[in-house]
Amino acid sequence: MSNRIKVAAVALITIVSMTSFVAMPAFADDGGSAGFGNSNHGWWQNWFSATPSLPQTNVQSTVTLSAGWNLVDQAVLDALQVQTGQVYSDFWNGNSYQSTATSVADGLWVYTATSTTIAVPAPSISSKTITIGAKAWGMIGNPYSTSVSVTLQQGDVAYTYDPSTAQYSQAYTGTVSLAPGQGAWLFSAAGGNYSVGIQPPSPPSNAGTVTGSVYGMGTVQ
Repeated sequence: MSNRIKVAAVALITIVSMTSFVAMPAFADDGGSAGFGNSNHGWWQNWFSATPSLPQTNVQSTVTLSAGWNLVDQAVLDALQVQTGQVYSDFWNGNSYQSTATSVADGLWVYTATSTTIAVPAPSISSKTITIGAKAWGMIGNPYSTSVSVTLQQGDVAYTYDPSTAQYSQAYTGTVSLAPGQGAWLFSAAGGNYSVGIQPPSPPSNAGTVTGSVYGMGTVQ
């Protein structure tokens, strides 16, 4: 075989080898049994784009107070005192009212002469426990920049307050939902600890069931 023919044969083999190579996505193997399939290319891009982000614990929220008494969180009172100075407030300690609360997740009353909007820094902690005695009323609040739900025990009753209508709203679902900066009354039937905190969101509902390896291009149903 002449040198010219040998060079052409080597070049042809090189081209065939290069065109046959397929770069695989560099994702870890999930333990699937299907290996490197060929269907549903790119399903993993949709899965990752659907993954919910975790709530942040250290960002501020904007809270608007109506003129008059507002049932809010202790963090709102702290922000008001920085912004406006003297503030009228009442916190129920289980026996009587006092001017300030004892925990960042306590609720309390604050009074403003006019409608006021303030920025409320959120605490760096992700949860706080509030203790209420048996057959006693307590005040809880949401210091975070996202809504939270506090789980009630059997026999408990919780009320939020709307200052624009001067009306209470009772929670009927076994939890009381609190908007950022919002407070609530909670009657504890048996007494106990109540956790106020940020919970991770639910996993994506459209992730499907992985039947192949995500290292390659597996299948999903």
